[in-house]
Amino acid sequence: MLNESLTFLLAALMLLWLPSCRRVSNPAEREGVIPGTSTNASERPVSSEAWKAIGALESETKQLLLEGRDAEAAEKMERVLGHFRESGQKRLAAGKDIEIGFHHGNRGLGGKAAGFFLEAFVLGSKLEGSEGEVIRGRTFSAMQDTALNLVRLGKAEEAMLLYGPLIAFLSSSGDLKGLSQANHNLAWILADSGKPAEAAVKYREALAARRMLMLKPETAWTLNNLGYVLTLGGLYEEAGGCLFEALSIARSCALGDVMAKARENIELLSIAAAGGGRHGFSAEFDLRLLDESGGLSPAETSRILLRAGENLELAGKTGLAGEAYDRLASHERAMRNPRGVARAARRKARCLKAAGEEDKAASALEECHRLAREAGDRIEEAFALLDSAPHQNSEPASARIDAAASIFMDLEGYRPGLIAVLEKRISIARASGRAESAAAMAKELEDLKAQPPPPDLDPVEFLEGMEDRGARIAGMKPSDAVIEIGRTGDRWSFFDVPTGRRIEVPVRYRKRKVIFQGMEFRLFGMEIMYMDMDFFAAAGERIVLARDGSLFRKS
Repeated sequence: MLNESLTFLLAALMLLWLPSCRRVSNPAEREGVIPGTSTNASERPVSSEAWKAIGALESETKQLLLEGRDAEAAEKMERVLGHFRESGQKRLAAGKDIEIGFHHGNRGLGGKAAGFFLEAFVLGSKLEGSEGEVIRGRTFSAMQDTALNLVRLGKAEEAMLLYGPLIAFLSSSGDLKGLSQANHNLAWILADSGKPAEAAVKYREALAARRMLMLKPETAWTLNNLGYVLTLGGLYEEAGGCLFEALSIARSCALGDVMAKARENIELLSIAAAGGGRHGFSAEFDLRLLDESGGLSPAETSRILLRAGENLELAGKTGLAGEAYDRLASHERAMRNPRGVARAARRKARCLKAAGEEDKAASALEECHRLAREAGDRIEEAFALLDSAPHQNSEPASARIDAAASIFMDLEGYRPGLIAVLEKRISIARASGRAESAAAMAKELEDLKAQPPPPDLDPVEFLEGMEDRGARIAGMKPSDAVIEIGRTGDRWSFFDVPTGRRIEVPVRYRKRKVIFQGMEFRLFGMEIMYMDMDFFAAAGERIVLARDGSLFRKS
């Protein structure tokens, strides 16, 4: 979730940090004002003696900051601010106010910073034309960054204090546009502090003002962010209305950044709804996103269609699920991706079986098996064998189930596959009256599910064994780059086996891109996306990938 003030945040930060890192002896030079002159009729020139005093104070401030004496540095900054106040130099005073507010915020003193930010904003309101707008914009950006820093420091309450005085001033002065911005920014901080319900209240206040002012880009951003926090609160229907309206406005106004964020938040909404058991809603959001979004990549289209189909199945709507899988298969054929077609065919077969169309289901599974073998997708191949095994105690059924089990064992004992094999064998044993055999396999299944996840592979051992495993795992060779991805608690771990390089990334419920060893991954909560593959990883599970996607296993 983003807000539109970030579009100029980087520029504002540069303006704020440069004085702290490389101060000039003459602060007027930093503000673009010639010493001894005034740019406003109400301002008086700063005397040469005052400039000398200011230069000395700036030098002292720089040294104090280097020594970590922040409180004394703040006192020097405030003395410089006093010189600007005395001369009525509004622009210079506002710039120094922002600098001091930022400094106090970094010290964790949100309440103290608030007064300086408020003064900067008020001074900006008194300046005419674009000059005043620049000051106001810089103030909003500095406040937002300061608030985020306070949240990261664990001082969320201090972050909230930043906005109280400003909101009171904007309310009393009737500045509806400024008030909408302040409420929007405060809502963002509330959401980032883990208070989505309170954030929703402020976003609604900002939204009402922006609708009244007919500020379309700003309205789109607030709708997007409101939809995000409503999703966190489990209000899926209202969240969907906000997000799709944000998407519609963004498309009509060609707001690419809003469109991208709205699409991401709609996907989050779909995942959250499914996680809350609202599978029908999840599929509805996904299919609507496909129809109304425009500009989705082939991989995004595949991922969304697959998720929609699976959620429709879980909702008991197998007919609609079958249509989603047909649509997925057509898309994958257009992309010339046999692996994707195989994946769609196996899931379509489930829907056909549910409808009693056994012959068509068998044909779909045959297609899945053939394409999976051609594409080197051993996991899909094994599941196609397992699903096509007759549900009876017969030699053909046993042969297919055994073949699937053999492939799963070859894939480093692929546990989800072995669990599916045991479940099928238990079901057949019970149906054929072999209760004792079913009970023994049920105990084996229970033990398998209770096993701890396999330990991390030693890189050297893994590479030494790759020569033998290469033919079995999609033709991999020791020289091929292999990435292991795992999740422990609230952190993703990416490990490049050949080089030993490792990085860790926190789990966040905001989609973001991670580039590792030249491979692009998309992280989204507990989901990770690579090329046309979309995985959900529980704690302790490992995913192994090749650069071209030819190797994949999950254990």
